[in-house]
Amino acid sequence: MALGVFIDVERALKNSSFDFMCAALVRHGLGYTSVWWSRAILEGRLAMITLNGYLMRAVVSRGCPHGGMLTPLLWCFIASVLMI
Repeated sequence: MALGVFIDVERALKNSSFDFMCAALVRHGLGYTSVWWSRAILEGRLAMITLNGYLMRAVVSRGCPHGGMLTPLLWCFIASVLMI
C-alpha cells in the first residue's frame, strides 16, 4: 500500500490570510514584536497595473510578497500548522 499527499504550495501561499499567518507565528512561540513586524510587512501592499493607459490599483488582502525574505519562513510556519 502507498499513500500520496500533495500540497499546492503556490496556492497555499497566495490564499493564506494575514490572520492565519500571524496565528501560525504565535503558535510557534514568536513574540508580539515579531508578529507585529511581520503583519506590518504583509498588510498595506498595493498591486498596480497599467492597462490601455489606465492605472488600476488594488489593496492586497492575503498572501505573501513574491521574492520577499519573509516568505520562505512564513511558508515553513504555515506548512507545519497545516500538517498537524
